[in-house]
Amino acid sequence: IIEPVMGYSGMIPADKAFLTFLREITTRHGIVLVFDEIISFRLSRGGAQETYGVKPDLTTFGKIIGGGLPIGAFGGREDIMDIFSPKREHPMHHSGTFNGNALTMAAGIASLKEIDDSLISSANTLGDRLREGLQNIFHKTGIRGQVTGMGSLMNVHLSTHDVQDMRTARANWDVSLPLRDLLNLALKNRGVYTPRRVMFCISSPMTAKEIDQTLAAFEESLDQLKPIIRENYPELVG
Repeated sequence: IIEPVMGYSGMIPADKAFLTFLREITTRHGIVLVFDEIISFRLSRGGAQETYGVKPDLTTFGKIIGGGLPIGAFGGREDIMDIFSPKREHPMHHSGTFNGNALTMAAGIASLKEIDDSLISSANTLGDRLREGLQNIFHKTGIRGQVTGMGSLMNVHLSTHDVQDMRTARANWDVSLPLRDLLNLALKNRGVYTPRRVMFCISSPMTAKEIDQTLAAFEESLDQLKPIIRENYPELVG
């Protein structure tokens, strides 16, 4: 079970060669490969698996398919899904709080009709612009940091390490956590609301205007924090 784009660790895209290796070795040994696409499904109409060109056996989905309302779902290979078929004499029972929830399904169908290729492409393009702009601001201010992500998803890391996985993301954990709290607060004071981990997700109403406002707020926030960073974490200042 794997996220093709790791969410909580900081929007870290998997290496395609790694996903291809997983697909090959699980197929060889008869192991079910599951992609958690609860976050990454937004990257294309077919999720990250379409973007990478790697097809898992099962995929899990979250509230994206419910128009933002609570829902969970999974689907995949016909022979696996057939285990749950009510046509079987002894199907595997599958219960859930939101099974058969008409409101969620109506909202999900309406949303999925609206989320076409053009909308997804626009969000991903804005995401690429924001990610590149944030990284350029790190270079401009002389503060060591990295912006990981793919398409409309991204996360800021204050680190001296090249962030490629959970271990490298947490290599400067004792440093990055308090600084990200301060950065998060500085951004909120400028009207940009992010989670504590300083994650950004582009949504459909956003335009280039919101991207420019975010970049301006980010640069002002880093300029404000730079004296604190230089005094307490000099290794993060180039």
